[in-house]
Amino acid sequence: PAKAAEEENERFNTLSNWIQTNGGRVDNRIQLTTNHDIGVRGIVASHDIPANTELMFCPWKLVLGTQGDGTSNLLAGGNCDI
Repeated sequence: PAKAAEEENERFNTLSNWIQTNGGRVDNRIQLTTNHDIGVRGIVASHDIPANTELMFCPWKLVLGTQGDGTSNLLAGGNCDI
């Protein structure tokens, strides 16, 4: 599990760097973790983070998804409203 965790962290760091290089933001106080006992993976805080802090921002140009019959990777307006 230690080697797997190291590989997961490396992949998460690669993803975070890619997001940041392309105009996104990733708070450096979050990290990927996996509870192998129950098979759950998620992001946790590595340090205290104040309420209402933006943890991650991904620009629309980096968002991949499908529309309609799944043949398009574009997200049309209204498909992912906040």
